[in-house]
Amino acid sequence: MRWTEDLRPAQWVVDSLTTFGWTVASLVPDTFEAYARIPNDSGDRTGVLDEGRFGRLVEVLAMFTPPDGPWWFAAWDGYGFMTGPPAVAVARATRGATRQPVEPQPPLWYTDLPAARLRLPDRTYAVMVGTLAEAGSIRPGPFWQSPNLWWPEDRSCLVATEIDLTFTYVGGTAELIEALLGAERVDARRSSADEPIGIDAPER
Repeated sequence: MRWTEDLRPAQWVVDSLTTFGWTVASLVPDTFEAYARIPNDSGDRTGVLDEGRFGRLVEVLAMFTPPDGPWWFAAWDGYGFMTGPPAVAVARATRGATRQPVEPQPPLWYTDLPAARLRLPDRTYAVMVGTLAEAGSIRPGPFWQSPNLWWPEDRSCLVATEIDLTFTYVGGTAELIEALLGAERVDARRSSADEPIGIDAPER
């Protein structure tokens, strides 16, 4: 997994996502056969897909995408850990001790951060390229953060976890979405490109 300055593989995303914040089509291109939503369920953190569900989603995606082909993973560049200290620090404490901030330890997302940005309405992202098998290794220090946008080379699907929402959305082939709906412990529900997001989104 590495940062990339070459954003040509992301141009189709830029061309497809031209609005912000109204429907699923503002997060996932409206060109896919079918769509699903997955509850993030990451405690009090919005915009983070639960790590267990993330792993099971990867398992399903692996069944319908090229096994060794590259994937692109976009991370919103407004996270504190994208710039590193002093914007972010990790605090450790022992019982009865005063909590002291310590420097985050690698691997960190801000290491060798690229200058290039994927620019979408109201959001900008830095982009990594790697394989699907590496998806679970994306960790900004000691805590889990799912990528915000990710897709394979063949563009057969796209996953979007918007920073302010409680669902992750997936667009793909009908076969992929059916498999996702039937996967255990994912809790996926059928969605659509014109389904509302945000406060008007379904509860589950």
